[in-house]
Amino acid sequence: MNKLKFGIKIDYSKEAENPSRVFHAMGDLVDGINEIQQAVVDAYGCELRLNSKLSRTIEGSLIGVQETSIESLDGKPEKKSNVLIEVQNVLMRFLRTPKSHKEREPFKKLTEDLTDVINDSKDTNPSTLHVTHLDEFIIAKATEKIINAINKKLSNDDDVFIGLGRRSEDPTTQIGKNVFMEKSVDDIYEKLTSFSHKKIALEISNAAFNGTTWRFKWLCKITGRQEFSAKITHNEWLDSWFDRKQSIFPGDGLRVNLTVDMNGKGRRVGHIIDYVHCIIPRNEMRQLQMSDSNNG
Repeated sequence: MNKLKFGIKIDYSKEAENPSRVFHAMGDLVDGINEIQQAVVDAYGCELRLNSKLSRTIEGSLIGVQETSIESLDGKPEKKSNVLIEVQNVLMRFLRTPKSHKEREPFKKLTEDLTDVINDSKDTNPSTLHVTHLDEFIIAKATEKIINAINKKLSNDDDVFIGLGRRSEDPTTQIGKNVFMEKSVDDIYEKLTSFSHKKIALEISNAAFNGTTWRFKWLCKITGRQEFSAKITHNEWLDSWFDRKQSIFPGDGLRVNLTVDMNGKGRRVGHIIDYVHCIIPRNEMRQLQMSDSNNG
């Protein structure tokens, strides 16, 4: 498969001081974009890796052309490499929208849009356990790195452009203009209050084959049976899962001890499972769901 080419151009002012700013900013731009792409690759829950190489640099304005692809661990290209084009398009739309970011919602929406890209690229008959999730906080931190590279490391007279494919060597799509971080991502996602739930039943939406963060659904209909991500820190149970000593099938659930972190606005911003009691078979999950419906 052909590698995706994308170029980053910093049209820098030759009158501005601190010339190293251009190279530091370019490094953060490349790192931020690659961190988002890597998060997308990790979300497939497969043994894949992002292959990213600097193809060339071009004189004049600082232009770096990068080649990226998705490969299996043995170096074979994967057809999922096409998803990187859509990832770049989603990211460019976000970075072209003027906004002073101080809330979580835009980053949540960005993560949802990237998740749609993943879902659209899935195989015709995907397994329920095939795709895990995108980590919203990682996406937010990587995006913050890109925004700050443009608006903190560069001068007001410097401009940044991105180009894909044939436009990679002469990027013309400007990003980051009037896009700022009014609050840091750490402050936006600050965890203020924690609530513990003992032996709660959760329906499994997606299980991670090589990670610690899974997707679940609330069983209680009061919460709207919404999906959420939770990190499992019960290492002994995880080891048994990775060693194939645990069998999970579509529709199964887990009975766990769950800690939910809430921000100052009462929104759930983090979920930690510190103990897994047992797997709940599908037929028992159905009975629990029926019981909740009858009690509603």
